Amino acid sequence: MHNNEYLAILEGATDAIVIQDALNDLATIYPLMVTVAFVGIAYEVTFPIEMGDVSLLMIISTAFINPQYAIESVQGVASGTKLAFRLDGATSSYFDFRTSVVTNVMLANAFNQLFTIRCPPSLYDQQATSSIVYSNEFETANPYNDSIITSNMAFCGRGALTSDYLVIGNMQPADYMCFAYKIPPNDATIIMLFYVRSEGDSSINTYEYIRMQLNQDGHWHYTCINLLNTLQQHSGTYLTIDTFLIMSVYLNSYPFGTRFDTVTLRTSLPNGYEDQDTVTTTDQSSSGQCIFPFVYNGQTYFTCTLDENNMPICGSISNTTFYCQNSSIEGVRRLYPKYQLLYNSLSVTHSIENKTIDISFRYTSCTSPTLIEPLPSTIANVTSITNASKAIGGVYDIMFKQHLYTSIPVKITGQDLTNLLQSFPDFGYVIADSTGECAQYSYTIRWLTNTKQPLIAIVNSSEVIPIETSITVRMLQSGGDSSSFYNLPADMLRTRHTIPQVEVLVGGYSSYCSNTDSNCPFQWSTQQTPLIFAFRLVRMAHAM
Repeated sequence: MHNNEYLAILEGATDAIVIQDALNDLATIYPLMVTVAFVGIAYEVTFPIEMGDVSLLMIISTAFINPQYAIESVQGVASGTKLAFRLDGATSSYFDFRTSVVTNVMLANAFNQLFTIRCPPSLYDQQATSSIVYSNEFETANPYNDSIITSNMAFCGRGALTSDYLVIGNMQPADYMCFAYKIPPNDATIIMLFYVRSEGDSSINTYEYIRMQLNQDGHWHYTCINLLNTLQQHSGTYLTIDTFLIMSVYLNSYPFGTRFDTVTLRTSLPNGYEDQDTVTTTDQSSSGQCIFPFVYNGQTYFTCTLDENNMPICGSISNTTFYCQNSSIEGVRRLYPKYQLLYNSLSVTHSIENKTIDISFRYTSCTSPTLIEPLPSTIANVTSITNASKAIGGVYDIMFKQHLYTSIPVKITGQDLTNLLQSFPDFGYVIADSTGECAQYSYTIRWLTNTKQPLIAIVNSSEVIPIETSITVRMLQSGGDSSSFYNLPADMLRTRHTIPQVEVLVGGYSSYCSNTDSNCPFQWSTQQTPLIFAFRLVRMAHAM
């Protein structure tokens, strides 16, 4: 493990090049590279000079009951040419501030990446892995906002595919298609439509509807399929072909809520790939007492997961936790962000003249952000200029039309406040809008009514935190006393008409449009006014 990221499972006496490839597959190292050599009876790992004095590697092995640390033989000295940032265990890419132009946009993008689900580069990065001929992470149109990242959103990154094409427009031959998927508990038929070109002949293009056997348990899984074997099992036509090309793969049949992510076409399997049958046998503790699935903190896990200290754990039949001795892609080889950025809170300003970077941001949890660490720590200093204001919360009481309404939440969405106020008997039809975040919230309330409304009064804010928080109410615009709605003529419903007449109630008031140009002076809301699309007249028979 390096900086809270775990490399692939290594078994037995492993060649130095295998360990080297596994280490270089960590997001905390790539795109820089380490070298590994077997010296005497030990492996010697040399980190690039740009990284300076790095933290020690942790070894989690079946040979030891507890995790072990590597021995540092030579302390690294930073070259001072490149700088990265670490926040809550996640590490950014390295920047060359001396010879390259580093823009605010580049820094902001790198900082945003600290709040994504980090995966080994060999799963998706074509630059890191030459065997990948096609890759799609489905990250388009996934802004960094206050949506909390969970394992439901994506396998890697922030976004996932929910429909349409897994692969489109590919013109490179591949042996495997690898992808992550999450299918709700179901017994549905999963069908993928493969568009295949055989023998390099554009006239031999065929569509193959292939049923896929995938787990439908509501959890993320990562799998790779051998394309030729899949085609041959589907149709004997492919038993005699020499070459084929998968040009597109379309989701033809799947249950609602299905997600796919991290799709690649490739000529070899990813670094450290384990097929589904071996995951639960490799993810074990030194005692072998772990069972899958197990329950940890009220959630069910089918592979090892990370505890609060980013250590890989699994559970026994009695839900006792043990350290996992190995790791899987589905389990602990992905690094989750501890927090999320509050929408529009990130600001990055780089001054070349002053050699400073000013970063301002806030977490969605409204807690004060952790201090950023420079890597290497010897070539930069980090200073916290201001701390985030304390988040406000709690409830308060209001008085409206001589009635007391209690326990109004300080933090509430506009829609929830609308529903809450309309549940009170004196408010009538209202629309509430909310703005603000963490340390300040503002709510605008509009009435749909025929008369001016009294001002809401705050009568108790003792349960609002922090204790110095103030709550004020002011009137933005008065509705006035003039009528917005007009009463229907008393004899309207008694007058014979060839067109049926109906009485329209707006906000509880009978209304009609009095102007000849049909320009009604009153306003109505699509949210509050029901629409009648059709009605049926029933002829009643009367007995004499």
